[in-house]
Order: sequence, then C-alpha cells, then structure tokens
Amino acid sequence: MAGERKVILEAAAREFADVGLNESSLDSIASRAGLEPGVAQALFVDKPTLLRELLREATDPLVSGIALAVEEMDDSKEIVRKSLQLYDRWLLDHQDIVRIFIRCALDGPESMQKLYQQSLLPSEFYGHLERLINRDQLRCKDLFVLSVLLDSLIMFPHMIRSAVERMKPEHTAEEIMEIRFDAIIDLFENGLYID
Repeated sequence: MAGERKVILEAAAREFADVGLNESSLDSIASRAGLEPGVAQALFVDKPTLLRELLREATDPLVSGIALAVEEMDDSKEIVRKSLQLYDRWLLDHQDIVRIFIRCALDGPESMQKLYQQSLLPSEFYGHLERLINRDQLRCKDLFVLSVLLDSLIMFPHMIRSAVERMKPEHTAEEIMEIRFDAIIDLFENGLYID
C-alpha cells in the first residue's frame, strides 16, 4: 500500500498540474498511476483529501525546516530572509507544486481558493511573522496583506520562470532566481527609494 500511495501522490501532482483541480478525478489519477480506479479512492477517500495529503507531504519538510532555522533568531530581518530563502529554495525543488499553482491560477479564483484552503502556507513561518507584527518589528500590520505580498514576490517568479530565462539568456536559471531573490530582500530591508 505504501508504494501505491506514493505512485498515486506523484500521479495526482501531474494530474492537478496538467488538467487542474476541477477537471481531475480520482479515477483519472489512478489511471495515470497505472492502477485500478478504486485504489485512489480506497487510499484517499476523495479528491480534497488527496490534495491535502499531497500538499502536506510536500510542505511538511519546508515548515519544519523554517521552524528549525529561525528558532533561535531574534533579528526580524534575519527571520524573514532565512524563511523566504528556504521557501524559495523549496519552490525550485518542487516544480510540480509551482505547476499546480499555475494551473489553479488559470482555472480561476475558485481553484486558487481550494488550493489555499488546503493550507499550503508554511504556518510556522506565518506564526513568526505574526509575532514580529505584534512586537512592532514589521511595518505591515496585516498578516494577510503581508502573506499576499510575500507570495507574489516569491511564488510568481517561479510561475514565470521559463519566460524569465528567455528574457535574460546571458544568465542561467539559477543565477536569475538568485539575482531576483537578492533584489526582493534588498527591497524588504532597504525600501525602494533613496532618501
């Protein structure tokens, strides 16, 4: 069963990315995995449960990594920098999740809502941000606004990565992503304007 579970999760990631949350089904995911139709339902009950398990399995190491990395840090800039660095690296290593985000964005707000309802956000990171807000260490006082800002700066470049690579052919994809990340951190720490 453990082998079948892994195969179904891998097939689900591809299916959600290729056809979206709305058009996929447990049967189509099982078929993609090369298994009998009832296997996916036996293991995951329904599609929302399968999506939740897929995201949980993918994001648990990220959440744990962020929690460990910033546990002893007091400096708000270092907490944000390290957390975003880990999130950014995780996205580079999980292109299937980025593709699911792209597909959900194309499918519309309902699909994005379903995706976010499955709690993809690294909650311990946002717990740290909330504590920084409560201690008046961050200018933005709204956690939701801050999370949307962070996601747009971190996730969106991964969503358009292939286009960015074509626009700057003199750099490798890794160099482009590193330059972009350094610019994001610089904007966060120093602002956009020179006094």
